[in-house]
Amino acid sequence: LFGSVISKHLHNTRIKSALNITLGLLLVYTAVRLSGLLS
Repeated sequence: LFGSVISKHLHNTRIKSALNITLGLLLVYTAVRLSGLLS
């Protein structure tokens, strides 16, 4: 039981980090697109 809780927590943090990376890439992509349009 305890091991399953730990593995679930690790899985959740892995999903969160993946989401953070994806959001960061989207922000960079949007900023590049906007700067390209403005220049």
